[in-house]
Amino acid sequence: MFWRNMKIHFYLINNNKKDEKPIYIYLRRNGKTSVVPTQLYLKPIYWDVKKQRAKAQYPLSLNFNRALDTINTTLTDTYLKLIANNPLVSDEVLFEKLKTSLKPKNENFWLAYDEFIKVKQNTSSRKYLEKFTTLKSKLKIFEDDNHYILSFDSINPLFLDKFLGYLIKRKNTNNTIATEMKNLKTFLKWAIKREYCEPKDYSFLRHRKEEADTFALTKDELRKIYNLNLSDRVEMAKSRDAFLVACLTALRFEDVRILDISKILGREEMSEKETKRQSQLRVRQHKTKNFAEIVQYPELIVILSKYSEQQPFKDLRN
Repeated sequence: MFWRNMKIHFYLINNNKKDEKPIYIYLRRNGKTSVVPTQLYLKPIYWDVKKQRAKAQYPLSLNFNRALDTINTTLTDTYLKLIANNPLVSDEVLFEKLKTSLKPKNENFWLAYDEFIKVKQNTSSRKYLEKFTTLKSKLKIFEDDNHYILSFDSINPLFLDKFLGYLIKRKNTNNTIATEMKNLKTFLKWAIKREYCEPKDYSFLRHRKEEADTFALTKDELRKIYNLNLSDRVEMAKSRDAFLVACLTALRFEDVRILDISKILGREEMSEKETKRQSQLRVRQHKTKNFAEIVQYPELIVILSKYSEQQPFKDLRN
């Protein structure tokens, strides 16, 4: 591509046809050349040397070539602005400015991500924060494995193609992938509101979600679990009891884990008048902050009476 007296070419270094190779930009002006990495990688069999673009056979060719077009447009716009402001700008300064225009600002991305987690620590649950620390770990590994530097600008359709492939290759389910996309958009919207980046439409970050298979245990099946002798397997017995408490109270696992059983067992010592006044025990749910009412089934009292701790299930993990 020619812009006045500057040429822009894309080249793929072909040393091994099996492995992905980096694509470089060669900027040429007044007999001088500057080589700039694109941060994009491609297998040589998919590279069209004449067109300097990915071949149509490459599954991600559409978004890959769009990324190259964006790079070309950025370089062209920067070059024309520099020449307009200073027609006598030296080749050295020009090449340096062009390189800077393509430099990914991933420092801002990860600084913002860490700030997001730090801020949420004051207002969010451990479970909520775990989702974003897990996502960060996946993004970091993806970044290294795919030679794809993450920044607010590089979160684009090509990123989506590559990140989906990475998640699918590592056996993530469709529902897990959909959740990761939702969590990433949550962070990006937060970053936009706090002016870490320019407003941008990230609605393309989505994935189909499948309806989960659900089934209900019968009373007989619950009874078998309740009567199962696990006296020689203490930790499994505690997990079984936590599961049964969840079934008998309809509480989420996190609510069972932090449940103060003294609020339930203490009611056994109430007078009849007090019991009528507090006919239902109300527990605030961790996720929704709404109250749930717990009925004192006899089996529930028997299970909880085994434990002397106030929160016997707090060390369990889902």
